[in-house]
Amino acid sequence: MLVAPQQRLHCETNISSKLSQAIKDDTISKRAGVQAIQHGQDRIQKGLDHQRHRLIADWISTTDFPLQQSDFIARREDGTGQWFLGGDRSTIFPKRNLVAVLDLPIYTTTTDARDRT
Repeated sequence: MLVAPQQRLHCETNISSKLSQAIKDDTISKRAGVQAIQHGQDRIQKGLDHQRHRLIADWISTTDFPLQQSDFIARREDGTGQWFLGGDRSTIFPKRNLVAVLDLPIYTTTTDARDRT
């Protein structure tokens, strides 16, 4: 049985379209799988990095900082630091003393650069 060229072209176009769609669907599926694998690999790598950092920190210092901080917090009394937080900072740290302690240069508010020497 002979098929007219126009019918044959339509049939081939239809097959080509279905094949193209199947390839697209398969590619999307594969891409989703690759992304899931990459996500899992990233989580494993982060876990290994955290473990390595923890080992290095433990080697550098045996101090258990979270335990130490919770101990400090537990020993804190009400009102701790209020003298500083509620006080006038100019009387707690006079400008000259603070500048001397921090070894900061003093700049004037003038725009003339000669005044800054």
